[in-house]
Amino acid sequence: DLVDDGDILWVTIIAHGSSFGQPATVADLDSWYRQHPHAKIPLLLDVDRKAEAFFDARGYPAMMWVDPEDMSIVSYPNSDTEFYVHLWEDLLAALPAE
Repeated sequence: DLVDDGDILWVTIIAHGSSFGQPATVADLDSWYRQHPHAKIPLLLDVDRKAEAFFDARGYPAMMWVDPEDMSIVSYPNSDTEFYVHLWEDLLAALPAE
């Protein structure tokens, strides 16, 4: 797995609560981790939804790709569908065959 092997760093940001329109809470973060535990995927709680505003996320889940060399944003959500398609194809091709 790309995350387990350290080939990519996956960070999950929880910005929305369990009720529509409510900010996320520590309980939401705990609930997410219980449902999706992974020791190598850090969870961040964004109660002010600043990351959502910064990345201009318009749908969920949303992905933002960041270049680890200079921390520049490679692609925003909803900005370049073709980029995501090719990226996922490359990531999937890198997985070992079963």
